Amino acid sequence: VIPLSTGVVGWALPTNQIVAGMPKLAAACKKNNNDALDAAESIMTTDQWPKVRRVVLANGATVVGIAKGAGMIEPNMATMLSVIMTDAFVTRNTLQRSLEAAVNAHGSFNSCTVDTDTSTSDAVIVLSSNEHPGSLTGTSDREDEEDTEEDVQEMTAALTEVCQQLADDVVRNGEGVTHVLRVRVSGASSDALAHAVGKSVANSPLVKCAVAADDANIGRIAMAIGKAAMHLDVPLDVSAIRLAIGGTVVFERGALVAAGDVEQFVTDHMLQARLSFESPPPVRWPSHDRCVEFDIDLGDDADGSAEVIGADLSHEYVSINADYRT
Repeated sequence: VIPLSTGVVGWALPTNQIVAGMPKLAAACKKNNNDALDAAESIMTTDQWPKVRRVVLANGATVVGIAKGAGMIEPNMATMLSVIMTDAFVTRNTLQRSLEAAVNAHGSFNSCTVDTDTSTSDAVIVLSSNEHPGSLTGTSDREDEEDTEEDVQEMTAALTEVCQQLADDVVRNGEGVTHVLRVRVSGASSDALAHAVGKSVANSPLVKCAVAADDANIGRIAMAIGKAAMHLDVPLDVSAIRLAIGGTVVFERGALVAAGDVEQFVTDHMLQARLSFESPPPVRWPSHDRCVEFDIDLGDDADGSAEVIGADLSHEYVSINADYRT
């Protein structure tokens, strides 16, 4: 048994009630045939919809992941819980290697943020029943208990896809979120710098508020880029930086690009990415999967890159968290 929990930090869990309820919980799991959607719904708190993702391996085995989390989200890991299950015959070592790669991939759990706050209660685990025989690639029968490098690559690809999709789901279902931000950074001197720049843009309160208002306030994004480099004490050539939003260049050669209809295009791009919630909670599914797309080229002749998934900052987020205990 692996206990996972979220809630008010520091409050003790009702251990006696949990232990007493375990037999009934186990019986309920058998009764509903271990439905992943039921499990995903049962762990929802401020989540508006259940988060379930599935990938089929080359040999026919499946990988299914569920997650919860909507606020206090910036994985290191963050206040989100994810359980990933597979019936593949796979070793513990392969699962550990593959999971570490998956959570650190671009746009995955360690590259998503809602509000910059990490938690004491975050976890992502992967479990295997080992019920599906054969190599993961489906190319041969399994002859020993060790996975080949091809098996590791197959499991890593599957776990990465599930983790990336769940990370997007967590942010898209974030508390008060009306826009999802996708920040791609390239041309950095290191992956660490690219990641820091992506997080700085996605976590900037001023950038988040501007996006919430569909406001093409480009200067705030430039500020967030510079702030990240300053904190890392890494020099940046401002004249080499190129920033595009929705595929349209808005900053290059050290200056804003305000010619023509650029600002209106950016505003329209943000409006198209706005999430709508026409039905009252609980909302079953998001209205679309679009993002406000930021592409930042730092102009260094290097391969450092990152992709961060973030969210805007709305009045609703403040209301939810101001009223959380009252």
